[in-house]
Amino acid sequence: MMKKKFISLLAVIVSIVVLQGCTQPVPPAHLGKVLTKVGYTPDIHPPGLVPGFGPFSRSKLILLETGTRAITEKVNVKLADKADLTFDVRFRTRIAGDERVINPMFNDITPVDQKVTLMSVYNTYGKMVVRNVSRQIMNDYKVDEVHSNYDRIGAELAIALEEKFKNLPLDMSDVALGQIVWPQSLTAAIDATLTSRAEIAKIEADKKKEIADAKAREAIARANYAGEIVEAETLRDYNKTIADGISENFLRFKALQVQSSMIEAMKSNPNGNTVYMPYDAMGTIGAQMQMFNSQ
Repeated sequence: MMKKKFISLLAVIVSIVVLQGCTQPVPPAHLGKVLTKVGYTPDIHPPGLVPGFGPFSRSKLILLETGTRAITEKVNVKLADKADLTFDVRFRTRIAGDERVINPMFNDITPVDQKVTLMSVYNTYGKMVVRNVSRQIMNDYKVDEVHSNYDRIGAELAIALEEKFKNLPLDMSDVALGQIVWPQSLTAAIDATLTSRAEIAKIEADKKKEIADAKAREAIARANYAGEIVEAETLRDYNKTIADGISENFLRFKALQVQSSMIEAMKSNPNGNTVYMPYDAMGTIGAQMQMFNSQ
């Protein structure tokens, strides 16, 4: 009796172990589908454990990536004026649709390492749509119109691409025009223009500085000249005032004062050799005799 109970318990344990080993996980942001030797089974499995994989089973669990990714698509286009332009289209995308949409993905796309990636789905269904629609939008513009219509082009791309993706097994959002690689000829022309503008601006700045310096020198010269004029006028007025205030009698009075000082000097030194006399008496005989006698 005990032996039968032990065998039963062992069978239960083995069954649990076998059952646990017969499941495979579907991780988050994925869907799973079982691939047998005769093709896919009809069921699509959400994240969780999928049973049916025994030790001798040849079936495989194929995963489909359903999470959202940001994609940058580089597009080359010939513009309306025949210029070649390269630009990026940036957007977010993910798998969309029900079983009728998702089932064909497993048949259309060969899995790599038992996985169908979002990029492989995009490359199969969406890549050419993004490129063709982007070229159609950009074809209407000339190279010198692209920069001035950058926001408008981005809006046109978003409307056109989101409308096209409604018919694809992919959702699209946050469409934007990305980096633009301008033609080499245009880049060289822009650089030359910017250099020319910089040189012209420097020349104009130098001219303005020269004019300003000349005006400053002129202002200083005018100020110096005005100062000299004022100084001359002041001196002229001073001399005129002095001249007008000195009369003939005043000059005679001053001469008498000087002569009086001379007489006082002679008195203080009667034996000296110095002779004091008025300047206008220098030529008289008396003055000459006086100077002869004093030697």
